[in-house]
Amino acid sequence: MIVLFNSFEFLYFGIFVLLALLIIQSKKYQYLFLLIASYYFYYVSGGSFFLLLFFTSALDFYLAKFIFTASSDRMRKWYIVISLISNLGVLAFFKYTDFAINTFNVIASWFGYQPQIPFLNVILPIGISFFTFQSMSYTLDVYYKKLEPTDSLFRFLLYVSFFPQLVAGPIIRAADFLPQMNKKIVFLEDNFKSGLTLVMWGLVKKVVIADNIAVFVNAFFTDPTQFAGSLAVILGAIAFTIQIYCDFSAYSDIAIGVARMIGFTFMLNFDKPFFSKSIAEFWKRWHISLSTWFRDYLFTPLMGRKFTMTRVYCSVFIVFLVSGLWHGAGWNFVSWGFLHGFFLIVSMSTEKWRYKFNTFIGLTKLPKFHGLLKTMITLYLVVFSLLLFRLYNADFIIYAARKFIFIDFSQFLVQAQALWSQFQVPLLFIIVFIIVHIYTYFKKGFLDQIVQKGSFEWTMYLISMILIMYLFSPTESIQFIYFQF
Repeated sequence: MIVLFNSFEFLYFGIFVLLALLIIQSKKYQYLFLLIASYYFYYVSGGSFFLLLFFTSALDFYLAKFIFTASSDRMRKWYIVISLISNLGVLAFFKYTDFAINTFNVIASWFGYQPQIPFLNVILPIGISFFTFQSMSYTLDVYYKKLEPTDSLFRFLLYVSFFPQLVAGPIIRAADFLPQMNKKIVFLEDNFKSGLTLVMWGLVKKVVIADNIAVFVNAFFTDPTQFAGSLAVILGAIAFTIQIYCDFSAYSDIAIGVARMIGFTFMLNFDKPFFSKSIAEFWKRWHISLSTWFRDYLFTPLMGRKFTMTRVYCSVFIVFLVSGLWHGAGWNFVSWGFLHGFFLIVSMSTEKWRYKFNTFIGLTKLPKFHGLLKTMITLYLVVFSLLLFRLYNADFIIYAARKFIFIDFSQFLVQAQALWSQFQVPLLFIIVFIIVHIYTYFKKGFLDQIVQKGSFEWTMYLISMILIMYLFSPTESIQFIYFQF
């Protein structure tokens, strides 16, 4: 049983943790309790895989100490290689074994062989992609001499297993987390108010927006060919884009909010990515903790000390292929990563030409219109790429891509009426999201302003959020999308 943030089980668990931390006066025992609570949380959600979590964490703790005290660079390299092989090996076995077997069987069949190697049906431990990357970042930081290793095993175990962000991020760096454990946990009114405000905002995004839109998304992506014309394909792609954003950013909001209530400050993980004016900017705003992880631990080492544009393009391409594979064991995810790498390389390689062309036609004299046009083009590319991300069948991908690129609005009104009659509620929530998203983008610091309101206004915000969830949330809870990663 996975303990969902939008469940009463998590509510009871969270209240118990907060009350216990309030009662416990010793700093040492506060963090010890948090460690026990975090491992219990993972045990309930992931069963015996909590032993895997402990193994990877403990191994990296000791390897980091060996790296730091190693007498030669050669030994330091051996220890970091062991860390990388152990973390990536565990991740590869659990996440990619059956994918590799299937790929081998398919390729062999192309050459007339029928090996039919049986699947191992390996169970994917929940959150493995996140906690392996988080643990691995620690040994890499020590190796690159950005961080000195901690002497406390239990502090490091808590860093990797801290329950709010354990299962689906954000991916926290040890340099940001460990120093925050130097102080006793004290509940401050500002932290509690801002944390709870963010939690409620995330819950509404998840259970009201994402879960309602999921009804249309699931129906469309089960078989896109049952929908004639381009309207359903475009709306389906937009709906999934909104769903995955609200679903994943909601998890981040709740994780960051719960952590803040306890006294921890985490980095922002989503920053209005749909207003990006380029693919490069999109990745500075979407899943920021993962983007910066790949930048620091994959792109930078690939670049080395020799800067050439060919090296940049190759490094970008590799990063996005790996990013696609990180998201899931399937060629659709690899294709999605390939597409984003392609978009970014084309954007970088044509930057000077596009500037000259835009100057020639006068777009640079219309900065607001030019900015809007760049945002719409970026959004078009992002939405299109997510068709590949969500679809697993090659025939479905070809059909949906063709309808998305070569727009067919024949019998538009008939299509619109059919979609509206069948999916009125999800389509309404797509409209609601667009309105609210635009409003909160232009009203900077919207949630901060709510926190700064008086007790009455802030209480009314909480009541309104609870009421909205009570009135508009579906009867069935839907698992967070990123749990599968």
